[in-house]
Amino acid sequence: MDPSIWDHVKELRKRLLISVAAVMILAVFVYVFSSFFIDKIILGLLSDDFVTFRWLCKLSALLDMPSLCWKQQVPFSLINTEVSGQFRYHIMISLLWGVILAFPFILYQFWIFLKPALFEHELKVIRRSFFWMFILFLLGVVFSYFVLIPFTLQFLLNYQMSSEIKNMVTLNSFFSTVFSLIFWMGLSFEIPWVMFILAKVGLLSYESMKKYRALVFVIVLIIAGIITPTTDMFTQLLVTLPLYGLFEIGLYVMKRQARKTNI
Repeated sequence: MDPSIWDHVKELRKRLLISVAAVMILAVFVYVFSSFFIDKIILGLLSDDFVTFRWLCKLSALLDMPSLCWKQQVPFSLINTEVSGQFRYHIMISLLWGVILAFPFILYQFWIFLKPALFEHELKVIRRSFFWMFILFLLGVVFSYFVLIPFTLQFLLNYQMSSEIKNMVTLNSFFSTVFSLIFWMGLSFEIPWVMFILAKVGLLSYESMKKYRALVFVIVLIIAGIITPTTDMFTQLLVTLPLYGLFEIGLYVMKRQARKTNI
């Protein structure tokens, strides 16, 4: 094997090990302080006192629209149905939090690995790309946490087809819903960046994409149905509208890119 290739492999291994170590250290930190990360942040989504609902109640008072002030009406409880369930989910959630908290550091390690192989003009492009990738993913996570998940949980947990049916939600159902929405919305918010990159390399153009707005809306509806763990239209619309809005933002970015190219 070429010695230079082996050096790259060793450097990549080093960066991966550092990233894994960072995730593990932060996972242990989350495990120790789980009362904050689990009780306050994740399970806090189920509280009437959650910040989104407090803001809505203040807005409802300001606009004299009581219907805006959502309250938990149907009692429910989270249940564990496995002997090792609580311990397993405690470990799993700590690791997921470790990855989330270490994500900027992991990107930085990847950047260190790539940097020596890039020219100056490439460094500027990649540096900007990393920045916008992170910002868009973070915006997706924030939107999911403060808007999509609270409304989804309140709608579904308050919904009753019969007063005789009690809501008893399993840990698996609750945590898979929360984390899958956070992950997929974080990725979905990368749409403008992906469209910009594809336009930059000439695989897409503004003129071609703007003709397919109606088709894109249908595709977004289908994607929303796939990435949402529930089957209700309420949740799918909460996903569809921002995703289509991101497509329009991507179109605007492509339009600006096309103008710069033609200048």
